[in-house]
Amino acid sequence: MDFLGYERLLISSITVAEVYFGMKTKEKRQTQELIRKFNIYHTDKEISKRFLQLMLSNLNKRIAIPDALIAATALEANVELFTLNRKDFDYIERLKLYNPKFGK
Repeated sequence: MDFLGYERLLISSITVAEVYFGMKTKEKRQTQELIRKFNIYHTDKEISKRFLQLMLSNLNKRIAIPDALIAATALEANVELFTLNRKDFDYIERLKLYNPKFGK
């Protein structure tokens, strides 16, 4: 069975913002406790440059701004992206998508 563990995970600050967007106040405390377990990866100049490249090179795909920022973060951090929405990212060159290996 594949077990990641929080110490092996990064979460983009953009993903954190997406999680909080539209959240009800009563959900916020539990979510904050969960997010504190992750290492948060913040955007910087290189991520910003990669984001703009992704936006320009994927105009025909209509990539969502948050998705482009998340992909740019994964590319710049040189990490695999864990997502349940693979179709939103599978066409991005050089982006490594995490493939869980579940066994018996």
